[in-house]
Amino acid sequence: MAVFEPTDIDMKVEYPELSSIKEFEPLLDTQMRFVWYYFHKQSPFFNLRPISEKLSSCLEKSKLRLNTNETKNYMDNKFPEAIEAAGARMMRFASSDRVRAKSMIDSIFEGFEIIIDSFGTDDLQDTEKQGKFVDISVKIRAELPQLIKQKEEGFGVKEQRKVGQKKGANDMDNIMNNLSANDEIEDDD
Repeated sequence: MAVFEPTDIDMKVEYPELSSIKEFEPLLDTQMRFVWYYFHKQSPFFNLRPISEKLSSCLEKSKLRLNTNETKNYMDNKFPEAIEAAGARMMRFASSDRVRAKSMIDSIFEGFEIIIDSFGTDDLQDTEKQGKFVDISVKIRAELPQLIKQKEEGFGVKEQRKVGQKKGANDMDNIMNNLSANDEIEDDD
């Protein structure tokens, strides 16, 4: 699983949460992609060395175009203020917490379905059980819009699959193991 991983869609459109973070507001999509590829701990280029290779890879993948002077500054780790601020913010995302939150929301959604399905047609013949079913249904229905919104937004988490791996083939242990190597110095977000 990767958090806020760029795709072909504008990152702020695909991940609306990014639009509400002040450090990302001034960035164009190519700049936002560069920030992810260069500063995000789950980027395939995060630990790439030498720095010239890392920069070149991030610029190519993000499609960010720089003039000669800008390229020299970037090579010297001198980023424009907006890129620097966005990079510092990008490094603070708590990837493992976001994956766990997504998993919890998925579990809650499935739990609601199990609760509703637990009432069989015979149970609904009993007036007392009908009342319980209605009470539970009303409570679940009230929670569904927010729950669905959280599922759809997914906390910026996208599932990464290896070639030949079926969707849903990751279990939580594998997901957490994949994240732990890049997730040591993070704030709660």
